[in-house]
Amino acid sequence: MLSLQDIDQIVLNGGIVVDSAGDKIGSVEQVFLNGDSGDPAFVTVRTGFFGLSESFAPLEGATVVDTVITLAVTKEQVAKAPPDGQQPRFPHREPGKRAVQVLRPAARG
Repeated sequence: MLSLQDIDQIVLNGGIVVDSAGDKIGSVEQVFLNGDSGDPAFVTVRTGFFGLSESFAPLEGATVVDTVITLAVTKEQVAKAPPDGQQPRFPHREPGKRAVQVLRPAARG
């Protein structure tokens, strides 16, 4: 499981996401924390030819080395994930509780 320190490193320095086979998927855009535990739960990954798309990717089972996140899922599974703007559903969430907290990298420039 990724720690908050891992996420801090990625948010501050930018991050790359690869799939379970080691194929690059794209760059980290946002990090979503579990609203109950505060643990990293999802990232959105900037994908596509010009990086115009953004997809959700689960962090369960993911590992990190430096600023590279290796997911436990395939590139094809990430491509089928909900597009940005449609947060993943959390069916076991209690009514009135936030499912996730969003961390966004600081603007570079």
